[in-house]
Amino acid sequence: VQNEIISIIGKSTLGVLVDDKIVQLSGDDLINYLKTIPSDAIQKIEVITTPPAKYEAEGNSGLVNIIMKKAKENSWNALVQSTYIQKTYAGQATMGSFNYNKNKLSFTSVINYRDATDTFKNNQETYFSDNLWYSSNPFKINAKSLNLNVGVNYKIKPWWTMGAQVLYVQNKRNFDSKPYTSINDYTSGNVNSYLASVVNAKLKPNIKSYNFYNDFKLDTL
Repeated sequence: VQNEIISIIGKSTLGVLVDDKIVQLSGDDLINYLKTIPSDAIQKIEVITTPPAKYEAEGNSGLVNIIMKKAKENSWNALVQSTYIQKTYAGQATMGSFNYNKNKLSFTSVINYRDATDTFKNNQETYFSDNLWYSSNPFKINAKSLNLNVGVNYKIKPWWTMGAQVLYVQNKRNFDSKPYTSINDYTSGNVNSYLASVVNAKLKPNIKSYNFYNDFKLDTL
């Protein structure tokens, strides 16, 4: 992961799966969704450099498969976790999961809520022959996200499983910035002119994904 872009070395494209099901998201939507998945709910992550035919991978592509934790056979488990985050501003995250597996029915669910604020400072000085340009761009981002992942499977036959998966992500991002640039005279040290502005942006991307599937095993392979 570099600059919020996920890639596999040597692969031109990348697909992301959750429990073997393709996530039909890309770009910022995919990044925002992955940020809401709590690590404690993940069993393992598979990197598939040579995707099998069932994934219909196009060209020179790779896959990342996120396997969520499940209940063992004929059992259930639940988890509740809360985290306090302290940086310049305080934040918090809360996660809960419930997994059930008995007889032919299995059920998995994860819900995660996160509320955190980050602040950044970016100062720059540009020297010209007759004056100095000083730029300051402090900005603050408040991000609230709610993630829900629910899956259910029913084993109709030993070789036939039917199931459904629902993904829901709600993001609220408030971006506040006050960029300021001044032109300073070398001789007097005075500010000859300046440019100041106020930026406030609110983004509310919501993601809903529904997946219904039948899985047939035609032979022992």
